[in-house]
Amino acid sequence: MLGETYIFYADIYFIQNLIMKLGVLGLTIRILKIQMTKPVMKVVAIASVGTILEIAGLFFVPNYQWFIALVHLIEVPAMMAVLLGKQREYIGKGIICGYFFVLVINGVVEVLWNLIGNGWLYPLLVLAGNILAAFAVCYAVRRWQMSKGVYPVDIYLPDVIWTAKGYYDSGNHLKDPYTGKSVHIISSKLAQKLEFPSEQKVCIPYQSLGNETGLIDVYYVEMIRIKKQSDWVEQSNVPLAVAEDSLFAGKGYEMILNEEVW
Repeated sequence: MLGETYIFYADIYFIQNLIMKLGVLGLTIRILKIQMTKPVMKVVAIASVGTILEIAGLFFVPNYQWFIALVHLIEVPAMMAVLLGKQREYIGKGIICGYFFVLVINGVVEVLWNLIGNGWLYPLLVLAGNILAAFAVCYAVRRWQMSKGVYPVDIYLPDVIWTAKGYYDSGNHLKDPYTGKSVHIISSKLAQKLEFPSEQKVCIPYQSLGNETGLIDVYYVEMIRIKKQSDWVEQSNVPLAVAEDSLFAGKGYEMILNEEVW
């Protein structure tokens, strides 16, 4: 067994692998913009259990190849399945992100190890690798999205702040004729997640290409904040219109910003 073949320090092994898993799970939630209750507790619990099982595997797996297969082919999908079990539509993307972040963090740690590493410093190198990977990946993703006209949008509800991806569309001129406010458009899937009370719904007229004038459901939220470059654009008492999901299919965003947002 591996535990009998190799000499290892369980405490150091636990710490470094726990930090690695915390980084992989946390980055996945961050990049995919997944909203969940008590995310920190879930991430810590899953990372801890995964690390303990991995250490146990050292004493039960007969050879190194089987151990690597267990860790990389089974452990990452299992952690994502547990983390995202109630949001199944994200599991596939979560597994892909998990493998990607394992490679990125391991690569950064390898570079740091060659520069300044020694055995007792390794957990700190893993932590530094997580931090550097988080900054690099989040920055690259944000810059790419902004180049495509997609911006992070914080939607403020009474009990929670929900982050969505909003696409700036100069063709969205929709206004609430009763208040004169510019209306942003969200997918029905996002509206379900936001759980708007039915009594808050209002209907306003709209027109679209190929359609006659109709009515669209609108809900007002307390505030939204849109991240543009290094600044935040804030709007209060904001109307959000709910459109069919087909409008957003394969687009990579779930909100269409009004052309008057800036």
